[in-house]
Amino acid sequence: MLVFTLVAILLYGMKTSGHTVEDGTLIGTALVVCMGYWFGLSLLSFFISYLLTAHVSLIQLMSLIGYSLTAHCIILSLSTVFDHYGTPVMFYLFWIIFGLLTTCKQVGILLSRSWSLRDGLILSLVIGSCHMCSILYLRFMYHRVYEALAEAI
Repeated sequence: MLVFTLVAILLYGMKTSGHTVEDGTLIGTALVVCMGYWFGLSLLSFFISYLLTAHVSLIQLMSLIGYSLTAHCIILSLSTVFDHYGTPVMFYLFWIIFGLLTTCKQVGILLSRSWSLRDGLILSLVIGSCHMCSILYLRFMYHRVYEALAEAI
């Protein structure tokens, strides 16, 4: 459900920013981005956890990454509501608070499922950095604020 909520938020952001897609529809683009992130990061982290002998199943990783999409939804929704003046200060504040909370939750779970601290930190670094960077990517590529409206006011 969080993936579809994120798709709806991205659709709203794309429609208000005037984002156009020539070879597809807006909903198709949003679905591919959200599902691709969820499945892609899950498979990447499963492959890395297999190499590092961390005891995490694919279902556990998909659940962990899927539930971390809550931060994506909260950050993008709140930054839309509270970012009226065209400055990204509120976005970065929400990004630090909510993004780091879910990243710390991911790190805690992955460290507890790893045999060695080094392997757990490597896996946590990969997943945590992908998580935080994906929020930035979604914000600046698909979720624009009413810049023309802010200039008019």
